[in-house]
Amino acid sequence: MMNLTATLDQLHETARLCQEKFAVANFDMIVGYPGQSDAAIQKDMATAVELGVGNVSVFPLDYLATMPSFLERIRRGELPPPPPSARRWDMFHNARAELRRAYQPQNMYFFSKPGMPGCKYMFEIVYGGYFDEFVGLGVSAYSMIRGLSYYNTQSEKEYVTSLKERRTLPIAKASPGHAYEKSYVYFGKRTKADLREARDLGIDSFIGPKFDALADIGLVDQIGDTFRLSHAGERMYAQIMVGFLSDAQRRLYDRVCARMKEGLNWSFDGASSGKVATTRGLAAMNVLP
Repeated sequence: MMNLTATLDQLHETARLCQEKFAVANFDMIVGYPGQSDAAIQKDMATAVELGVGNVSVFPLDYLATMPSFLERIRRGELPPPPPSARRWDMFHNARAELRRAYQPQNMYFFSKPGMPGCKYMFEIVYGGYFDEFVGLGVSAYSMIRGLSYYNTQSEKEYVTSLKERRTLPIAKASPGHAYEKSYVYFGKRTKADLREARDLGIDSFIGPKFDALADIGLVDQIGDTFRLSHAGERMYAQIMVGFLSDAQRRLYDRVCARMKEGLNWSFDGASSGKVATTRGLAAMNVLP
């Protein structure tokens, strides 16, 4: 379905080599495929744990990020229609519950054996705050420097030419990204946040009321300056992320969703027929007042 070519034997051999050569390795899983059942999800998660690599990550399938050819196969009826948005929520959280049987959750996606180190780069830097910077190398790679998001060109030829001739960096676009509120937009993925950075950046008057609203409806728990997603909040983490976007970023987000809806002929509410699916996926609505 996803045009992956590795055999199960190759996956098991890769897991064995990872344990032999590295102290820690991670195995990524995706759920929410067309036609995927709860029984298949349960079996997949249990099998991933049995690989013994120490860390397992699970992500919901984002239909907007898939290849156009995959979506076209759905349109033609060669693949089952995508599950409705609410159903994909259930599939993702059922997978998380299965991983909890053997591993400890470190954030929304990442599970590990007790005592294993966390995925610091992804969840403390890429999904970190304004002062957490990184540089992406290669075609289509992202960089984040002081709130600005840089996106490299998608053309391999253009990328190589730019570097060889040293005319310019191979950057296709730069944008404010999530800028000052980056730490709080990604709060839903990390499942915890601290207000002290908001005070340092002078945006606590913008961020604080959002946390207060979430606390009032039981989606976050607060201890001092630290907020954590409650169990109910975990079920709505992506909507919470949308709620922390700045007004400008939220308008851009809404325009992109509307454009994708029009271009794909997809609704916001879930699959009502074989030709209709969900555009916004897990970030369908903003839960904040």
